[in-house]
Order: sequence, then structure tokens, then C-alpha cells
Amino acid sequence: IGAAPDKPLVSVIVPPHNRPDMLGETLQSILRQTYPNIEILVVNDAGASVEGVIASLDPGVRIRYLQHDRNRGLAAARNTGIRAARGMYIAYLDDDDVYYPDHIETLVRFLETSEYSVAYTDAYRAHQLVTSTNRYEITQRDLPYSFDFDSNKFLFENYIPVLCLMHRKKCLDTVGLFDEALKRTEDWDLWIRMSRQYSFAHIPTVTAEFRWRSDGSSMMTSAREPFAWATLHMFHKYRDYTAGNENA
Repeated sequence: IGAAPDKPLVSVIVPPHNRPDMLGETLQSILRQTYPNIEILVVNDAGASVEGVIASLDPGVRIRYLQHDRNRGLAAARNTGIRAARGMYIAYLDDDDVYYPDHIETLVRFLETSEYSVAYTDAYRAHQLVTSTNRYEITQRDLPYSFDFDSNKFLFENYIPVLCLMHRKKCLDTVGLFDEALKRTEDWDLWIRMSRQYSFAHIPTVTAEFRWRSDGSSMMTSAREPFAWATLHMFHKYRDYTAGNENA
């Protein structure tokens, strides 16, 4: 990733979650993007040290490292990254997921040539099982989410994985940042608020993958019971919107 002042800067926010062994692959997938103007903000929420991983990949200044002195949650980590971001566009990637090489270029090219401020692609769900050598291996991939934008559907289901979406940073001036009171569904909450103000463009192309481990160790499968409670909280929070959209 080199300097390209003629192309808008994209800030990718990565919040490590005590998985330094997986972070390297995640960061490499960003460093290998075909799009040339990217900054990476790694925000450590008082978790396991990842400085060694970053140093081994990026001896230059492409990765900016930030850390909290106490654990404040995923929403707060993402907000710290947003506040420090210098890019026109914001993208997100959890520390156990990966972008394909054309992910950022696909989104920026679309946003730069359309009237949209928010766009999202599709991502494979990569099912992983632990092997006899105590390593995770991908056993299959499927595509559970590939839906065109529907602001009413958002009120009942989050159908856009966080790694798929890119938005102009200025959108957050209108809708606010991630809700730090939420320990789960913080991305869904922000998408709902954003969808009240902006139309999202769906680019039906697979440009990334998120890892799915049934043992609960992946970001998408951890703490299922708290997730259920968080979902109920979301329905309550947006009940005034959902009241007229039961058939959405």
C-alpha cells in the first residue's frame, strides 16, 4: 500500500480480541489490497499484546497502533479508531476475518462514481474446525447474507456483516458513533441509525470472508446468550419504528 494522493484515503479499523495468532493474516489481507491509499488503525482494547505481530508485518507507517488502558468494549474500540481516522472512507475488519485483494477497490470505485455514501459487498462464511495439531482449518464456505438494501428489514435483522460495509466518515457527523452502552449488536445499531438517513448500495460481489467457529471462539459466534438479550434490547430500542413494519 503506497501513497496515492489522487485517490481518497480509506481508514480500516481493526479491534484485536485476544487472538494475536490470527491478527497477522487479517492485517496481511489489508496490506495486500489492490487499492493503494489505505491506513490501518489497530485498536487494542486492553487485550493481549499485538505489537510484535504489527512490527513483523509493517516496519513503516501504514499501520497505526492505539490501545486502551482498560477494557471498554468493541464499540469503544471502534470509536477510538474512528476518532483517529484521517480517511474520507471508513471500513471495518475483525481480527479473525479477511478481505480479498479487491475488496476496498471495489467499494471505493463504486462510491466515487455514484451518489451513495454507504455501500456493502458480500462475504463468504468460512466454517472452521480445530485439527489434531490444534489449528483451525476451513471445511466449507457458504453465503448466508446477500440481500439488497431494505431499511425496514434492518429493524428485524442485521443482514450486513461489519466487514462488508464502507461509508463516508462524514455520515457519522449525522448519525453519531457506535453506542458504547451496547456490548453486542453495536454494528447493527449503527446500521439502523445510518439507514434512517442514507440509502445503502448493495454490490453483489464476494470480496471478503468471515470465520465461523462453532466452539464460540470466533467474533460471530461468541456469547450467543448475551447476543439474544442484545437482540431483544434492539427491538425495544427501535420499537417506534418496528410498530408499523411488522410485515417488513
